[in-house]
Amino acid sequence: MENKDCSQESDRVQPMPLPVLCYRMAYFVLPQLPFSDVDRTIGYFTRSEYPAGPLLYALSGKIIEVEINREAALSFQSHVVEMDCGNKAYVIEYPKPPAVDLSQGACVLAPHFSAIIRKQDFPEVTYFVLGQNPFNTGTTFRSVDANGLNSNMGAGPTPELTTFMQFLESRT
Repeated sequence: MENKDCSQESDRVQPMPLPVLCYRMAYFVLPQLPFSDVDRTIGYFTRSEYPAGPLLYALSGKIIEVEINREAALSFQSHVVEMDCGNKAYVIEYPKPPAVDLSQGACVLAPHFSAIIRKQDFPEVTYFVLGQNPFNTGTTFRSVDANGLNSNMGAGPTPELTTFMQFLESRT
C-alpha cells in the first residue's frame, strides 16, 4: 500500500478566491497598465479580438500567478463609454461580490468597477475603482495614481454602470 505524505497535499497552492483576485486586479495589476502604456491598454478595449474583461482577467491571473478558469473569465465585462464632457471611460465590471461579512474577521472589499478615464485632448489618464464599503451597504470611491498610491475619495454611488458613469462625469 502506498504511503501518502499529507504535508505535500497542504503545500499545494490553492486556487485564489475570486473576490481576492478581483481586489488584486483592481488595485495592483490594472492601475499599472494605463500609466505604463495607455495606447496599448485602451487597445485591449477597442482593438482586441477578445473581450477586454476576460482578457484582463487572464492577464491579471498570469501576473498574480494564480490559476484562472473560463467560467470566471466570462463573468468580467468591459465597457467603452463616451462621457458627456467628451472624455472616454474604459470600464471593467467585476463579478458581483459576496456581501461584506465582518463577523468573520478580516474580509476583502471587492471592487464593482474599475475605470480608466482618458480626457479629450490630453494624453494623461486617471484610474478609479468603485468598491465595497465595510461599514454599510454603500460603496467607496477610490483613485489609484501612477505611483500606485490608493486614495479613498469618499462614498460612491450604487454599483450600477449608469449610476457609476454619472458619478464619474460629475468628478472628471
